Amino acid sequence: MKINASFRRELLRNSRGQILELSVHPVPIVAIFIIGLVLRFAFLAYYSLDGDEFASYYFAHNFSYRQLWTLDLDTHPPLFLTIEKVILAFGDSEALLRAPSALLGSVAVLLTYLLARRIVGGRAALLAAALMAISPGQIYFSQWARSYSMFTAATLGTALTVVGIFNNYTNATVSTWGQRAFYILSLTIALYAHNIAFLLFAITAIFGLVPIVEGRSTKCLLEWVALNSAVLLLWSWWLIVVVDQAEAGLVNLQWLAPPTLSFIRDSLANAHGIMFMFHFRSLINTLTLVSVGIVLISAGIILTRCGLGRIPLAYLLALVVCTPAAEIAISLMWRPIFYYRIIMWTVPFFYILAALVITSLRSSRAVGALVSGVIAIFVLDVWAHYRKPFADDYRTLVDEIYTASRDDDVIVTMHPWVYAGINYYLSKHLPRAVEVVDRSTPLMRSVAHLPPAASVIHLPPAADRVWLIGGGVENGDPELSKDLASYRPVRGYDEHWGATAELYQRSRAAQ
Repeated sequence: MKINASFRRELLRNSRGQILELSVHPVPIVAIFIIGLVLRFAFLAYYSLDGDEFASYYFAHNFSYRQLWTLDLDTHPPLFLTIEKVILAFGDSEALLRAPSALLGSVAVLLTYLLARRIVGGRAALLAAALMAISPGQIYFSQWARSYSMFTAATLGTALTVVGIFNNYTNATVSTWGQRAFYILSLTIALYAHNIAFLLFAITAIFGLVPIVEGRSTKCLLEWVALNSAVLLLWSWWLIVVVDQAEAGLVNLQWLAPPTLSFIRDSLANAHGIMFMFHFRSLINTLTLVSVGIVLISAGIILTRCGLGRIPLAYLLALVVCTPAAEIAISLMWRPIFYYRIIMWTVPFFYILAALVITSLRSSRAVGALVSGVIAIFVLDVWAHYRKPFADDYRTLVDEIYTASRDDDVIVTMHPWVYAGINYYLSKHLPRAVEVVDRSTPLMRSVAHLPPAASVIHLPPAADRVWLIGGGVENGDPELSKDLASYRPVRGYDEHWGATAELYQRSRAAQ
């Protein structure tokens, strides 16, 4: 691959940690930001809340602010749940619950541009922001009432500050008070947004020694130690919980198995490429990984040829490469944590590297073809996303149950989040004499911080029809099997991507 020399000169000019001149591209970046904002807010309530989103709703709805910050509730830290609890004061619509994620996901588009502008120059920065704006995966997580878009925005803010700090250290200059404050704030927010942020903290803290060694400044080393000690001190409140969860065996992640090669391939491909096109999935994933490999190798070649910009560029490369590598290693040597969701926060850094590689090509035709092709693929994937549900469709399921239900029907759920979700969507309909019974397992009740059931909740003796959500009989509930012995299945609802239901009717002999 040949590197465009004029682009390399632009790279060096914009990699010294100086304040950006945003007036260079005001109209394009505003247009890109608006596109990203519209794509994240326009279809915010297109799909129903899914099981994980019901976890956010459940904790925010049922626990006080004090409990959110003092109890080990979720595998995620309490910051996003706190924001969700504030949102619930204004209403509980799907759009409202997802609005914080959509707003932070839109901010991440702008932060991607700001970060890229400091490292790889103007053209590449615009391309990276455009990829971020229309990225199917980033749009999806920006419309999800979980903490992932907050985490992504916080990591970008951290990287943006770190670039300036690293350039200072290269010149043996300490940071400004503003840089120090923003680094501590953004990294602490990241740590309270998602537990996997410990990798961001570790990689950043270790990599910070590189510019310090180059600048040979003891005062920079002392400052760097002090900054990270301050972050560690602020995180210590939740770090105790993280250690406790790790020792307890990461109960909420017991569904994950040790990653196989095919699982690693699919997870990496879903994170960096398209997620919602299911035809030729294996081929698409393989081609995506080939493209990712080409970008990373090309970025490495560019890194060896550039001058003053090599440290910030190497930092982005380290985040993109070391994060999944560390997660896979932890999964194989200790407990499984590797999944595409927890590498999504590194994708903006990959887009910056990809934009650098694409815009460094000599041929403007090749650049145009590559950019057009990537945009077309992303647009098709976004279109595929809105053609069929990607996650549990509880809204449609409850709508159908409500329409087909009768007074005195009983709905049985097998999980606290599902119980919360069924009641959430039933509350959107006119009241009906339908009873919802939760038959969660003791493990699920403990995860949801529900007290152990004093006794088995049996079906009401007079219940003529029972709606079973999630297939409790197959999931090994012998008491429920006994209760349903006098019933016969009459209809199944299984077209909702995991949100399933079965209708049981009491047999005539039992009546």
